[in-house]
Amino acid sequence: MTHLAAIVTGWDRAAFHAVNGGLACPAMDRVMPWITDLGLGHVQVGALLIGALAAGLSHARGADLRAAARIKGSLASQRSWMLPALIAMLMAGLGSQVLKRVYRERPSWYYVQQERVTHSGVVAVHTIAGRRPLRVNGFPSGHTATTAALSVALGMRLPGRRGRRVAAGSLGSLTALIALSRVYMADHWPLDVLGGAALGAASGLLVALAASRWGPGRLPKEGLGGEGSA
Repeated sequence: MTHLAAIVTGWDRAAFHAVNGGLACPAMDRVMPWITDLGLGHVQVGALLIGALAAGLSHARGADLRAAARIKGSLASQRSWMLPALIAMLMAGLGSQVLKRVYRERPSWYYVQQERVTHSGVVAVHTIAGRRPLRVNGFPSGHTATTAALSVALGMRLPGRRGRRVAAGSLGSLTALIALSRVYMADHWPLDVLGGAALGAASGLLVALAASRWGPGRLPKEGLGGEGSA
């Protein structure tokens, strides 16, 4: 067991340096903060609500209704996928915060502490000016967890196979990019983002399955696997 732990730890550190140092360049320093901020909860909730509103308004009837009533009705019409996505995000976010109670040093702080103890010289960790890396409670990555939860929940709950495929593919790719950005910015080890992805995927799956069985606006039987609506 100790030997396995040493192998996993060695891989974790080697993979971190391959991303954090191996990809370091001015262009990545400019792009990665923007990508990582797409994993913030309030950004994702805002994007989800805007998407639901736009989808609802595009199918709305009765333009003579007041704006407030149209907005409320439009959001309500999309609840079959919007609510599961929000709940999955919340579950993943809360789950990651609970797991973060387990103490785990983040990359840059780990190497600072190692140098203080061993006096063997600080291992180079690439950081971005103006974005100071976090220090502790790094497992799992909350940014990665909530994005993965959205990817799975929307990939299962959106009406229409094409919409589900687009959501799963685009948000799955975004999850990978956000995970990469968290390692590049020295806020997480690779195992942290893998753990976040697993937590988020599990949250999205559980919520989507529960919603399809008991939730409002259930999809038809073909909703999770058949053609559904276009």
